[in-house]
Amino acid sequence: MTIDLANISQYFAHAVQFILILALFWVAGLFMVLDKKLNAMRQGTDGIKNTIVELNGAIERAQNAIIALKTNSQIANDELAKQIDEANKAVETLKFAASAVKAVNYTPKSTLNNDLKTHNDYKSGEYRSKRHDAFDDLPPIDNSKRNVWGGLR
Repeated sequence: MTIDLANISQYFAHAVQFILILALFWVAGLFMVLDKKLNAMRQGTDGIKNTIVELNGAIERAQNAIIALKTNSQIANDELAKQIDEANKAVETLKFAASAVKAVNYTPKSTLNNDLKTHNDYKSGEYRSKRHDAFDDLPPIDNSKRNVWGGLR
């Protein structure tokens, strides 16, 4: 059995040409798809343009939110500073009151032994004088130690 290369090459030549024609059509189809995608990108119809617009809007909203957050935090900081100042003033007032109580040496009577009195007991006058006994032995206030507004120095 002999192989005739001339006949075989003739059949292979047609097969190779057919395969090359199929490959040519396939490549042409790919170029058409690529051309459509490039045209869509040039025209902005592929959604990239819309995405960029949405991202720009989101950036603007984020910047506005940051500005609002800074403003709100500054307002809260100012309010907190005012409250701290008021609390410091209250502390000073309480310190002054505590020092005045220590100066008077006033000790309230304990009511732990159920010695609670009613309004009628105080109204009768029996306990009214006892309430002021602790202040009776205080020395008079020296007017030379008063400020212009009437408080003690």
